[in-house]
Amino acid sequence: VVRKHLQCMHKSARVIQTYYQMHKQRQYLKRLHWAATAIQQRYRACQIRDAHVRQYHTLKRATVCIQAAFRGIKARHQHQRTHVAATVIQRRFRAFVDRKKYLLLRTAALVIQQQYRARVLARSQMQIYITIQRATLSIQAAFRGMKVRREIRDKQKAATVIQAAFRRHRVYLPYRAMRLAAIIIQTHYKAHRQMKTDHKNYMKIRSGVLLLQAAYRGM
Repeated sequence: VVRKHLQCMHKSARVIQTYYQMHKQRQYLKRLHWAATAIQQRYRACQIRDAHVRQYHTLKRATVCIQAAFRGIKARHQHQRTHVAATVIQRRFRAFVDRKKYLLLRTAALVIQQQYRARVLARSQMQIYITIQRATLSIQAAFRGMKVRREIRDKQKAATVIQAAFRRHRVYLPYRAMRLAAIIIQTHYKAHRQMKTDHKNYMKIRSGVLLLQAAYRGM
């Protein structure tokens, strides 16, 4: 009886061990399946992320290329417009300067002729000296006053143009801003050239007056 009881217990233990090993094997297989599923999901997510990153970099490079091409085209168009406008402005400014020189030379020649005739007709050296001195002072005062007025007027015009350009800059296109800047540069350049021309004319008139004084004194 004891032997049979031991045999039954031994069989029962074997059966329990078998079922326990099967249970452990199933748990191990479940954990392996869950781990494989998680690895597959993360791998697929990484692949999708890499694909999106590559697509983003491709789109970014294409966008940068398109922007660079557009900016190049825009810059070339603006340069062409600026070059044409500068050529026209230079041509008209040279014509204006040439005409102004001619008129100033003609006026200076007439003034010198009148002063010379007046000195020839005059008899008294003191009267001639006073007349020439007064004429010289008047020319200097007129030149200085004209220079100061022109500088004030140019500064006022430049300030007005700068204010208008600043106000329009926030509303109009960059082309309008470039055009206003070109007008400001032209105004300053014209004022500078006009000042140099007036100074040269004044020096010519002064030299002529000094020569006439010297000639008269030599007489």
